[in-house]
Amino acid sequence: MRLRSNDLSLQMAKEIEDFSDWVLRLGEGRLPTKKMNDFDEPNWIKIPDDLLLQNNGNSIQQIIDAIYPDISNRYSEPNYLKDRCILTPTNDCADNVNKEVLSRIRMTSRIYASTDTISPMSGLTNEQDLDYPMEYLNISKWHIYYDIFK
Repeated sequence: MRLRSNDLSLQMAKEIEDFSDWVLRLGEGRLPTKKMNDFDEPNWIKIPDDLLLQNNGNSIQQIIDAIYPDISNRYSEPNYLKDRCILTPTNDCADNVNKEVLSRIRMTSRIYASTDTISPMSGLTNEQDLDYPMEYLNISKWHIYYDIFK
């Protein structure tokens, strides 16, 4: 995660320094913890309000709006996508976020269909084809659109 830049205002530099310190203390387990109820161990932390998005019903859209404001008009700017990311807990969640982000980018797309066999041009022998049975190729998730790539 990059948290430093040469062209920041003093206020922004201070906010980034505070955030960096908070993330470091979080990672090192140095933040105060509390119980959520009588049965829990005190292993919950308080996330500062300025780091939270209030849930309005569609959390994925809300996160995308916060991280990628005006993405449909700015996605082609050189640093716009490079300087932003959304961290997700699972690949399935990442797939949902990616589909939503891509739906906001207006551009001509091409569709590339997938295959369930090994290409004969790969140089593999028939014996090596057995390493990748069709059933495996058809059930594996590659965390892109599973039968097409746009």
